Amino acid sequence: VVVNKIDAMTSDPQDLCDDLMVKLEIEEAVPISAMNGTNVTEDLIPAMIDASPEAAVVIGRELPAYRREAVAKIVRNSVLLSLAAGLEPVPLIDIPILLGTQIRMVLRIAAIYGEPMTASRAREVVASITVGLALRYGAEELAKLVPFGGDLISGAIAAAGTWALGQVATEYFEGGKRLSSQQL
Repeated sequence: VVVNKIDAMTSDPQDLCDDLMVKLEIEEAVPISAMNGTNVTEDLIPAMIDASPEAAVVIGRELPAYRREAVAKIVRNSVLLSLAAGLEPVPLIDIPILLGTQIRMVLRIAAIYGEPMTASRAREVVASITVGLALRYGAEELAKLVPFGGDLISGAIAAAGTWALGQVATEYFEGGKRLSSQQL
């Protein structure tokens, strides 16, 4: 919830926000002044990025100062989904989830940087992710054979692989679609 026109209030805007949060049973209310720009860049935009991956993509694409923050949100969400998928003890169930999560993450990062996704680039992305996923999948399945804690190891491998892919994709698009050997 956004409370606008705090520049015209005579009382403390935060008191009104606190009352609204209690009455509406919400976690956050952001006081702003659209006219003066008060709390827009420092509170509202980061809250919007944090609230929605879709908003993060749009904000990151349109406001370059927020790209890194938007990408971090996309990567963080993808890592958490991958962790949950990797924790699944049933073999093979996590593959489509991980593949879809990682492809969606890379496509969102590309969108944030304003990169069009052509058919040839989409094939490259899918091929790269599939190769990386195949290697990680072998490690995950071996980890699942461990009687106690194997699922945790498998989840950690899935999450770490997704995080690494997110970092590489970010550097790739941030660096003008080139990666040095040092960056890799």
